[in-house]
Amino acid sequence: MAGHPKNYVWNADDYAKHSSSQYKWARELIPKLKLSGNEALLDIGCGDGKATAAVAKCLPSGCAVGIDISEDMINLARGTFSHKAYPNLSFQRMDALALTFQARFDRVFSNAALHWISTTNRFCTTCSGA
Repeated sequence: MAGHPKNYVWNADDYAKHSSSQYKWARELIPKLKLSGNEALLDIGCGDGKATAAVAKCLPSGCAVGIDISEDMINLARGTFSHKAYPNLSFQRMDALALTFQARFDRVFSNAALHWISTTNRFCTTCSGA
């Protein structure tokens, strides 16, 4: 997650087994995004990718990109949600404080992750360019 040292390690399998509350919260938030289906959405702190995949299902003509600072989380997400099954979904290892996207996003989403960011003012500045 952002704000942690770059070598911070999450146990991705353990997270996936014990993240039902986070997924439930995400499922409650997704309708509040009022998606049309063609947006490009960035999910910050995507973890195991379950919520990002749920968003991608709402974007048949759009795309969802999940980022997380944890390489293990990104690898788990990529392994769980294949490009063949989810052609509009991708995952990248990236620090939320150092976004490097060339394209812009219509929506930026984050569920149960922003509290890990230690410098929220810097994050808001970085995110406003996404």
